[in-house]
Amino acid sequence: MLFFFAAPNPPRNLDIIESEVTATSVSITWDPPLSGVYDGFSISVIEPDGSKYVAGRVRGNVLEYVIDGLKVDTEYDIEVVALAGYNSGQECPSDHISETVTTGE
Repeated sequence: MLFFFAAPNPPRNLDIIESEVTATSVSITWDPPLSGVYDGFSISVIEPDGSKYVAGRVRGNVLEYVIDGLKVDTEYDIEVVALAGYNSGQECPSDHISETVTTGE
């Protein structure tokens, strides 16, 4: 059986928790979409060379994440998208929100 999901509204207010930025990790929080159906979030990291990878995925009631394994004193772009159809194999992402952060020395 196939299910079709509409793209949800994007999450809001992505925030880097400055007091929890270390040499190799970053803590982030965000607010859920104002409306629409969503049931998860995907967190991506964009490396200085432009390569992108998914750092993690969480259920829709989770609004924070710690990204580990980063390089010392390096600037990254962090993106978060809301997902409809989380873990269905047919997920539909929202537009992303993003922030830039530099890890500590």
